[in-house]
Parts: sequence; C-alpha cells; structure tokens
Amino acid sequence: MLISLSWLKKYVQIPDDTRRLAKDLTMLGLNVEQIEERGLDIRELVVGKVLEAGRHPNADRLSVCRVQVGDDDVREIVCGAPNVAAGQTVPVALPGALLPNGVKIKKSKIRGQRSEGMICSEIELGIGDDAAGIIVLDGEHEIGSPAGPVLVDADTVFDIEVTPNRPDLLSHIGVAREVAALYRTPVNWPIDASAIRTDGGAPDFRINIDDPHDCARYVGLRVSGIRVGASPDWMASALEAAGVQTVNNVVDVANYVMLEMGQPLHAFDFKRLDGTTIGVRRAETGEKLLALDGDNYELSDDVLVIADEREPVALAGIIGGEETAVHADTTEILIESANFHPTVVRKGRKALGLNTEASYRFERGVDPEGCHLAAERCARLVCDIAGGTIGGVVDNYALPFESKSIAIRQSQTRRILGAALTTTDIIGYLDRFGFAVTESTDEHVTVLAPSYRPDLIEEIDLIEEVARIYGYDRIGKGWSFRCTTFARLGRLDQFVDSLSDHLAARGFSEVIGTCFTDGGELEVFGWPEEDLRSRPIPIRNPLNTNHKYLRTSLLPSVLEIVRHNIDHGVKRIKIYQAGKVFLAPEGVSQLPEEKLILTLCMSLPGATDFWYDSKSSLELFDIKKEIELLFERFGVDPGPELCYDFDGSTGHFAYGSKDGTLVEGGIVSDRIARRFDLDQPIWYANLDLERCYEMRLPEGRLAPLAEYPASKRDLSLVGSAAVRYADIEKALVRYGGRLLESVVVFDVYQGDTIPQDHIAYGVRLSFRSPERTLTDKEIDRVIDKLVSKLKGEFGVELRS
Repeated sequence: MLISLSWLKKYVQIPDDTRRLAKDLTMLGLNVEQIEERGLDIRELVVGKVLEAGRHPNADRLSVCRVQVGDDDVREIVCGAPNVAAGQTVPVALPGALLPNGVKIKKSKIRGQRSEGMICSEIELGIGDDAAGIIVLDGEHEIGSPAGPVLVDADTVFDIEVTPNRPDLLSHIGVAREVAALYRTPVNWPIDASAIRTDGGAPDFRINIDDPHDCARYVGLRVSGIRVGASPDWMASALEAAGVQTVNNVVDVANYVMLEMGQPLHAFDFKRLDGTTIGVRRAETGEKLLALDGDNYELSDDVLVIADEREPVALAGIIGGEETAVHADTTEILIESANFHPTVVRKGRKALGLNTEASYRFERGVDPEGCHLAAERCARLVCDIAGGTIGGVVDNYALPFESKSIAIRQSQTRRILGAALTTTDIIGYLDRFGFAVTESTDEHVTVLAPSYRPDLIEEIDLIEEVARIYGYDRIGKGWSFRCTTFARLGRLDQFVDSLSDHLAARGFSEVIGTCFTDGGELEVFGWPEEDLRSRPIPIRNPLNTNHKYLRTSLLPSVLEIVRHNIDHGVKRIKIYQAGKVFLAPEGVSQLPEEKLILTLCMSLPGATDFWYDSKSSLELFDIKKEIELLFERFGVDPGPELCYDFDGSTGHFAYGSKDGTLVEGGIVSDRIARRFDLDQPIWYANLDLERCYEMRLPEGRLAPLAEYPASKRDLSLVGSAAVRYADIEKALVRYGGRLLESVVVFDVYQGDTIPQDHIAYGVRLSFRSPERTLTDKEIDRVIDKLVSKLKGEFGVELRS
C-alpha cells in the first residue's frame, strides 16, 4: 500500500523525521518496505518568461527566443517546440542543470545561433510522456524562482507491506488510526457519522439484494447536475502519489475516497440504467458484460453482478460495465458503496481472471459500517469538484454487523509478554486502538472489536494488540530467567552469506571440512619453506593422530571430499568451502593469523554421460569464468595494479598485485591427483575473502531496462604487441562517451597477414542512447573519434 505522507498529514499529526516514522511503524507491525522522496529537485531549473520568439535564420523548425530568467537576466535560447510563443511562462534549464535523462545543459551553438539553456518539455523533465511541446505554466509565478516545486509537489511516499489479515490498513485513514495510537494524537476525520444525510428527498430507485450473505449492505446515493471534466491538481497529485492514474473528476473522486477510507466505490451514469431497480444477484449462465477494461466477459453463477431491470451493469466488487460508465456527457450519477462477501468476490475474480483495486480490498474484508459514510464523503467531494446536488439515498442493510465481544485476561497477557501489566494498563493500550470496553475486573477485560478489524477473533489477538503498542522489543524483559537475544550479522559475515547464495545459484554445493590435519599435505603439495602454509601450528592435546595440526589450506580437505564423491559415483563436481585457515605468527607468544579463504573445486568426467552434455571436460577458462563472475557480482575491484599470470606448462593461474595474491588456482597436478586417488582432472581456486571484501566498490543502483535498441559495430584493431589490450579498452571507454554501452573482445590474432610483433584484436562495440534510437551518422562520428585517438596514443589502427 502506497501511503502519501502529505495526504496522511490531513488526518493525523506525524513526525517531521520520516525515518523515525518508518521505524516506529515497522515496530508497530506495519512494515515499511520502501521510502520514496517525490519531487523535482533540479538545480538551475527556473521559471522563465518568453519575451520574444522568432524564426531561426538557418532552420525552419527552430525558434530563437529571448527568455527572462531573473530580474535583469535575459537569455537567448534556441527552441525546437512548435508551441513556443511570446508571453508564455515556462520552465527553463540553465547551463549546469542536470536533467533526469542524464543530459547536462551547456552553452552551445545550434545551427550557428547561440543558445544559453533549454525550455523544457514533460519528457525531458521526467514528469510525463509529452515530447511534442514545451510545458506552459498556468497562473502567476515569480520569474527566476525554482521551477521544481511549481511542476511537482514535494512528497514522501511509504510503501507499506499489508498482510492479508489487516484490510483496515489499505487506506490512509487506516494508517492514520495506527499513527494516532502510536503517538497518542487525535485523528481528524474527513467526515463523521453525524454528517450522514437522509434528507435528500424521496429516492426514485430501489435496491434489491437476492442473498444477504453475498451482499450484506448496499448503499446507493444519487447526485444530479454534475459536470464531468479534469480533476484539480491537488487530487491528481494525491492519486499519482498512491500509484493511481486519473480518469475524470467523478471517477477520480471514487478512487480518492477508496484510498482515503478503504471503501471501494463505483459511479454509474444514472440515465444509462434501465428501470428504477438496482439488483444484486448471481449471474445467469451465458450472460455477458462489456467491462471498463474493454473485455467482454461471459459470466456464470460463480459471479455476483449488479444489474438493472434489463441486464448486468457491473461485476460486484470487481469492475464496472462500459455501458453505464461515467462519460463526458454524464450529468447524473448513482454512487455505489457496498459490502460484498470476500469469498464470493474471490470466486468471481478467479473465474474471470481479473485483478482490481476493488477486488483486492473486498477479498480481505471491507468495513460494513463504513459504507454509508464513504458514499456521503464521495457525494460531497463530487459536488465540490464537479458541481451538482445530492439527491435521494437508499441504504439496504440486509445483514447488519454484530460486534464481536472478546475477553483478555491479565494473567495470560503476563504469561505471554513477560510483563506485569494491570487491567488498567491493558484498557489504556486497547483504548488507543479504538476498542470499546464493556466489562473490566482485576483479572480480565472484555471489549468489542471494531467493525473495521475482521482479524480480531479471540484472546490471543487482543494480546497481540497490546504487544504492538507495548513494544515488541520489550517482550521478555520482565522475565526472571535468561532469554535469547538476537544479534545482527557483521558486514563481512553478510558478504560471505551473499557469496554463498551466488555460488549456490551458479550450481555449486557447499561442503564443510575439519579445521585439523595430520600434516601429510606438506609432502604432497610441496609448498616452499617461505610459504606460511608449509608451517602448520601443532595442537597441544590433539583428539587423535589425524588432528595434530591446524589447517593452513582448505584444499586438502576439499580434495578429500572430491575423492569421496568420485568413489561413490558422483563425478560431476562443483563444490566450495568458505572457512578460516591458521597461519604461524611471527612471534612465539602471538596467536595464529586467521585468514578467511574460499576454495572452489570443479570437475567433469573424461567422457560424457548424456547426449546433451556440451563438452567432455573442463578447462582453465571455466574456473576463471567463475572467479570473474564473482568479482563482477560483488563489485570486487582489485585496482589498476591487478596482474593475471598463467603458466601453461602447469595449468596454474593467479590474480595478484603488489600487496600479494588475491586468487590462485589451476589444475590439480598429477602428483597430487595420485595422492588423493583422483582419476579425472580437477580444477580449483583459492580466494582471500577478506581482501575481496575490502576491495568491493560501493553498491550500484539498478537501472531500468533500455527502451531503445543497441547498435553494434565490430572493429579489427592492430597494433604493437607491446601495447596492452587493457590500455586499448580503457581508451575506448574513455573516448566512447555516454553512448558507448559495452566493449567486448571476441578475437585475438597473430600471424603472417599482419606485421611481426603485432597483435590484432576483434572488438565489438555496443552503442545505445536512453532517449532515442541512434542513427548511423552519430555512431560513425564516435567510431572516427575512437580510431583517431587510438592511433594517436598507441599507434593502433584499423586492420586493412
């Protein structure tokens, strides 16, 4: 549920600190999943006035405008919009402004004419889809003042997770009740029960309900003399903040009241209804309805419909019909505010495959006592916005609501919450949520559950209400015995957990080996004496002869697990272990150095088991790919000093810098394979996790999927072998500009067709613009620039 704080402030006082409010609501049980700050905060975007607009001397479709952007500040701006004219008040982006689409405004010349800014359209400012013309501001605005607040109202929107048992929270009033209980502040109701009108004259229509269990209540209220048109800006802004598109002032009022009070509403064009009786009944098999979404639905008796005297005009609790919808020429409406049974709405919605805001609320339960109030609120807003007069009303309350009486015991509350709360305390907590007390003693309290809380059934539900306002974080503090407290994982541990999830998604299985060893790996692996892995730390009192030392590497125990799997017929191996190794300290009395290491092992049998196997064995680039994917996924940046070394004779590779080795691995040698009785090639890699964690880049932000297609160009570049490809790629990225999306090398060649000591690289460049489809001329200009720069800096040329 999207909750606009500026909207919420109409009903209840809230803290200025939105982060505090989000935290407090979450602790109250309303999980705030996301906070969105809305508004148009663009520096150097000001209100301007077009003083003159004349034709560009060198372009028929451009205008040269003189625009006042301050008291004594007049700029010359070239504009391509067809609707620009003298006298208009417009938003102007001055040089230095950075627009939402990534364009930075600069002083420039357009077809030989100076331009000192941009007069903006909706799409350029990211506030609409209109790119055909500039925005023309209505009303009086101070020239030179910031244009952002004029164009978009600043607001903060909470995305609150609403569980299925809390339909009362699917409205701003519902959340306002919770905020009022939290901060002990009153709720300013937009309308109360005393405002319900019954003097609108004798109604000239009837409401007939076939089955009260399908529809407990149906309120119909007529409004005459309205004028359908656009909604005022304040309502359009409120609906937009809540994620609802505007339609017209009548439909928007119905949606506004639904989001305000939680009661779905529908407005019929009264003159398009056939007869004077509105019926709520099950559909007859074979009946059809053309709905507001444009689809023609064939109905069955699973669907509850609203019908006039001739045919269905709406699907009850789901969607209205097109034939009786409010149109531009509508002058009289019938406002529907009903209470449909959740199960009936759910069955009908599933049978038709429809999901709507109304059905979402009805399926969870709508307050039956709020129907008439919501209809009155809607009618009054319609009259305020669209004009008109409120007429007759029919309230068919076929199955009146009966409040549920629930008792809560002081002893049970104390047992569950661990707090010695008195019944007076309990009454105080429940009163803040609007519970009416009918009986109280020193041991128990009996209350009536509000009509808007269908989730309250038994005592434990009331205890949960007390716990919410008492504070979940205080539960158990009154107990005399020790209770469990939960700690948050450290950032490094969170990093390792995320890394494990990544590897699991890549098809790896986690293994866990012992921290102890018998020391036999020293002879097998042959680490040099200066390598700390060759000096294991002895255990003073080992449990057995196989556990005499602390491990200095994870690889021996991982290879033992590999052998165990191969011995049992599991030959396709993709495993990993993350754990600490213990290296000898420099001083005698110091503790060992504990390093967090990740070890990967991969293997495939020499022959394929199935016809769809892509290849019979692994190679260096398979394990190398996993390392580089891990780097990319977690933003590990080893820096410019990173070097990659590969020894083809031994199949060994390493990533390192002057600070030491970050990753080392390769193929398990024949000598080690014989020691572990391995009869198939095993590839491994060891990563220093703590250094990887330290080298992470700040987390990036997700970007939306591209709207426009990419254009790809393949280049064959040839240059001296002394020039590193990494330097060539950096130059391509540096000079490619914002249109260059990616650089991929797909071929490397040395041979007779190119000069000796030269290398040719096949490079694929991908170009894309976030604003439009690129033309060949634009890409050609970038390619020419890149080729010129490469030749000038490195002597790299296009291969002929």
